[in-house]
Amino acid sequence: MSDDLYMDAHILSEQRTEKDDQIIIQKYSDLSDTDRGEDTVWSQDGETFYSEQDVIENLDFAEVDSVLVIYKGVKVHKKHDDYFSAYSIIEDAQESAFGDVGDFAEGYLDELSTRHIKQLQRLLINWLDKNVSQPLFYAVKDVTPIQITKLDIEK
Repeated sequence: MSDDLYMDAHILSEQRTEKDDQIIIQKYSDLSDTDRGEDTVWSQDGETFYSEQDVIENLDFAEVDSVLVIYKGVKVHKKHDDYFSAYSIIEDAQESAFGDVGDFAEGYLDELSTRHIKQLQRLLINWLDKNVSQPLFYAVKDVTPIQITKLDIEK
């Protein structure tokens, strides 16, 4: 067990639920993108992606042998951890303190170690995971154009 995982398990042990245990284990597993919930998605314009069926139903072939370009990509589900940063929270607090009292705030929160910041990150994400649903939106990566004809669809 890594030191970070031990620290996570130890610190949260009094308030931890079974779901929290699963989250902790998941965070320290070497997950591939597929394990994060990837799916293939399709687009007519390379920017807005849908299911394959939704795109195919909306294709408009001028002629039977017309060639259209559609785009295939990989859906990557987003998580709270993609958007919340303990580093940003600390930096915001430091900037607010500087804005409030100027140079007197120099050094504020500088004594926080990387370990402390990682601990804050885990606590923040664990709280979000426990209290708020994961985002329903996703990003798309590995977008590739594909030429398609009406005959390809009918196969």
